[in-house]
Amino acid sequence: MNRKYLFLALTVISVLTWQCTGSKSLSRKADKLQEAGLNEEAADFYYKSLQRNPRNVDAKIGLKQTGKEILESLLNEFYKSYSAEDYRMAVYKYREAKDFQDMCSPFVDLEIPPYYNDYYEESETTYKNNLYEKANELIYEEKYKEADEKLKEIIELDPTFKDAKELASMTTAEPMYQKGVKLYEAKKYRESYAMMKRVIDQKGSYKDAIDYRDNALEEATITIAVSPFDVSSSSQSQIAEKINGSITQSLVNSENPFIKVVDRSNTEKLLEEQRLNMELGTESRVQAGEMLGANMIITGKMMDYSVQSQPIQTSRQPAFEQIKVQKVNPRTKEKYVATEYRKTYYKEYSGSRNITAALQYQVINAETGEVVSGGVINETERDNVNYASRKGGFKNLYPGEFSSSLGGLMKEGKVITSYKAKSQLQSKFTSSKRELRSENQIRADLAQKIAQNIVSKVHEYNPEL
Repeated sequence: MNRKYLFLALTVISVLTWQCTGSKSLSRKADKLQEAGLNEEAADFYYKSLQRNPRNVDAKIGLKQTGKEILESLLNEFYKSYSAEDYRMAVYKYREAKDFQDMCSPFVDLEIPPYYNDYYEESETTYKNNLYEKANELIYEEKYKEADEKLKEIIELDPTFKDAKELASMTTAEPMYQKGVKLYEAKKYRESYAMMKRVIDQKGSYKDAIDYRDNALEEATITIAVSPFDVSSSSQSQIAEKINGSITQSLVNSENPFIKVVDRSNTEKLLEEQRLNMELGTESRVQAGEMLGANMIITGKMMDYSVQSQPIQTSRQPAFEQIKVQKVNPRTKEKYVATEYRKTYYKEYSGSRNITAALQYQVINAETGEVVSGGVINETERDNVNYASRKGGFKNLYPGEFSSSLGGLMKEGKVITSYKAKSQLQSKFTSSKRELRSENQIRADLAQKIAQNIVSKVHEYNPEL
């Protein structure tokens, strides 16, 4: 026989032998348990025995005998509960009996007389009606959590029973709806909006939740006007315009449903007429807010703006190249390889561009003139370039210092061979950044950074707290 097929045959025989041996062992244990009157434990072992070997006749006989006795015991308990009109116990005892019958069915047939099913259907119908009636009473008493438990039990027994699913959905929606109404009446419009949104997400058009949600959103929405910032130079105006635009764009793109932004062109035109600035009094701010239809105005004044640029410059830097040199021991005349360091140079390129800006800002409640947030924001955006190049590669290059390149091999100077120093040097050769960001790009990034600082303060502000 082919060795491959012989191996497979032996494997199959081994598995079958293990299954049969295990099945018989379990069956013998079950016999002893049955003799001791422990039918439930015996049935469990007979069942496991048949799982190992469904053709084990002794296990089948044992499961049939013990299973019949267990099933009869469960049905007797069911009938006692039914006769005592304890319909809950009756329902769950019959279902337990049915589950046991189904579990044994792959191996043995255990019968439940048909009249038991009639008793069960009567018990289940009565029990479901009782649960349904109790759930409605609890809903009337606004005890929604308890009602929900009753309705979920009904649905587990019969998913199509009356309007149990609809009521179960209502028992979770109604408490949220009522809370949303109370929050609205307390002028907690943001919380009311969130609560009604949850109701709608779960239940759809539940009562007048949509109207409450929309009205709460309208009441909670803050309309914001972003005023052009005051500047004292043309260079400041460049960053000021970018900050202003970034604030407006961030607010427009915000996922905050309670923020609305006044059209920028309208803002600029009106504020030019009103000459709104940081020195305007409360009355003027309120008047400007009313004319803009805004609840909040963001104003600002550039305090500082500076650009420091160092163009990319090239410098010649000393280094040492590690080389292997074959030598001869003068005493033994044996050849050996020595590590030496040869003086060399590489080109280093470095440059930087830094922009610094300081903005004094105020977030003003246009309805009251109150400054709800304000301060001075100082930010700097930096960009640096530092890379190196060398003809001949850099893998064996080490940083170091020497006063003269004469002599080639190292006789004076200092080579730094630490892993950290070598890695830092090689990172200059592998750096992919070879250009500085443009001044315009750095200015835009700086403006975005300052704008986000102000926008975060706007998001944090909640007039209902």
